[in-house]
Amino acid sequence: MKYKKVTISDIAKEMQVSAITVSRALRGEEGVSKELRDKIIFKAKALGYYKQKNNVSILILHEKQDLQDNSNFNLTLQYIETELQKRHAEYSIEFIPKNKQNGQEIPCKILKGNFFDGLLFLGKFNEDYINFLKEKIPCQVLFKGYSPSLDCDTVRFNYTNLAYKQCNYLLSNGHKNIGFVGNLSTYICGEKLLGMKTAMNKCNVPINTDFFIDIKSNDLDKTLLKILGQKNRPTALMCQGDLTALKIIKLLHENNFKVPEDVSIIGIGNHEISSISIPALTTIDTNIEYSCSSVVDLLIKRINNPQKPYENITINGFLVQRDSVKNISKGGNL
Repeated sequence: MKYKKVTISDIAKEMQVSAITVSRALRGEEGVSKELRDKIIFKAKALGYYKQKNNVSILILHEKQDLQDNSNFNLTLQYIETELQKRHAEYSIEFIPKNKQNGQEIPCKILKGNFFDGLLFLGKFNEDYINFLKEKIPCQVLFKGYSPSLDCDTVRFNYTNLAYKQCNYLLSNGHKNIGFVGNLSTYICGEKLLGMKTAMNKCNVPINTDFFIDIKSNDLDKTLLKILGQKNRPTALMCQGDLTALKIIKLLHENNFKVPEDVSIIGIGNHEISSISIPALTTIDTNIEYSCSSVVDLLIKRINNPQKPYENITINGFLVQRDSVKNISKGGNL
């Protein structure tokens, strides 16, 4: 059975108002009373307008982060484009570096006179810049750029869950001296450490913060070797991402440490390189494809209902077992 696509004209006919009035109401623009806007939005939902509304125009702004923090950027962008194409949505992509954010420069795509129904921020953007652009494009969604101080729709990875799964797997393989390698100053790091602490507290295993290594340190290699050279040293390292894990494996190899014989390594991200590294990296898959589908759905949902409450959607991950973690429990496989 072929279904007829519901249009703004259909809603206008049902409501006995102009198409311009319906368009303004659905976009949350001025010129329509709150009472009429609510009635139009209700009628649009009843007619199935949200389910079939694909004729939207989306601006994607990105600031490609440090690869240590964002190892699947290209794959993420690919999946987002695929999801928008499935919905027959128009979209444009623009790179906005930090200096343009600090100067509150309007994106070139907007300056050229293009109209956009919604704005998708990919990565960590300055909060002032997000609020600045909200005046231009009110319907926004953040992907992986969550901040507790922002009122904005957000889709992000559940870093507490991801780190819990990392740590729990190491504990199940007999590891108790567990270290962490990452950017220790970030909000996300705090979430990961919460997941780590939850897993270790559950097993009554104390956390040793002396085993924490800041990836931003200028003396990363010296710090790592110093910690591993101690009598009481970590038998396993949780890494903030796959590329961080692979960097650590390289450093260890260059200094005659074997993975996982001398120290086990586990990452986050399931980057394509992780499956062909030596050893193949045990990691946590973050469900990127599903996350990209969720962020597009959430943005279209916001466009159709600008007055809805803000949502923060967190996506859990799953363990991918490979060769970089050694079982050191009694009777375990060595």
